[in-house]
Amino acid sequence: FRRSAHSLKANAATVGADALARTFQELEDLGAADDLESATDKVTSAQQAYRDLIAAIEQVRERFGK
Repeated sequence: FRRSAHSLKANAATVGADALARTFQELEDLGAADDLESATDKVTSAQQAYRDLIAAIEQVRERFGK
C-alpha cells in the first residue's frame, strides 16, 4: 500500500497535480504507520482529487481544441 501510494504521489507531482500528490503523501504516511483503517477517507479524497484533475484537463482540452 505504501509503495503504491508513493508511486502515485510521484506521478501526480510529475504532472503538477499537487492536491493529488499531497493526498497520496498522506496515504503513504498512513501505510508506513500501518494505519490502513484511517486510509478509507483519504482514498475517497484521492478519488475526488483525481476527478478534479480530469475535469481540469478536459477544460484545457476544450479551450485549446483537443
